[in-house]
Amino acid sequence: MVTGDYNAWPDSDEMRLLGGYKTAPAVAGQVLIDAWEYADPAAPSATWDAANPLAARTFEPNVRCDYIHVGLPGPDGLGRVCSVRRAGDAPVGEAWPSDHTAVVADLALDTAAVP
Repeated sequence: MVTGDYNAWPDSDEMRLLGGYKTAPAVAGQVLIDAWEYADPAAPSATWDAANPLAARTFEPNVRCDYIHVGLPGPDGLGRVCSVRRAGDAPVGEAWPSDHTAVVADLALDTAAVP
């Protein structure tokens, strides 16, 4: 699993190269899937969002620039992405947690597959 605030758009060269499978040729042994591929297509995805006043003051477009990348699922689906969503995308009281929203992914843990 690789996570981070990359300040890079999903189709940028650096994000495609990180995944290892959207490049030609694919990088042998390096396949990191963007967890957001498993998100509900209707779910808001921007982690830099003008709805947040801390982000709105820069006048940049709304975009997803924070990621969770995971390897391919293991035996019996161990580590597969069950769900993914934004978090911290609203104020707590009157304060926003950050200028970016977080990305949260729930991964499968099949205890039968764990030694």
